Amino acid sequence: VSGTVSTVLAGDYDQDGQVDMFDAMGLYGAVSAGAEFAEDDYSRLDVNQDGEINMFDVMAIYGIVSGGQE
Repeated sequence: VSGTVSTVLAGDYDQDGQVDMFDAMGLYGAVSAGAEFAEDDYSRLDVNQDGEINMFDVMAIYGIVSGGQE
């Protein structure tokens, strides 16, 4: 049996393997511009898991990087 295992890091907007302020700023810009997201983006960017990618997810990422939540 062979295959590939991929790990999804919730909040990692730029997919660099870490969640940081650049992710919060990037998602803020995308949401502000009215970007449409692909189905596979939801597992990564719908941080609060409400079925939408929006400013609440930006705030959740900010909370993570500022130490407010994990």
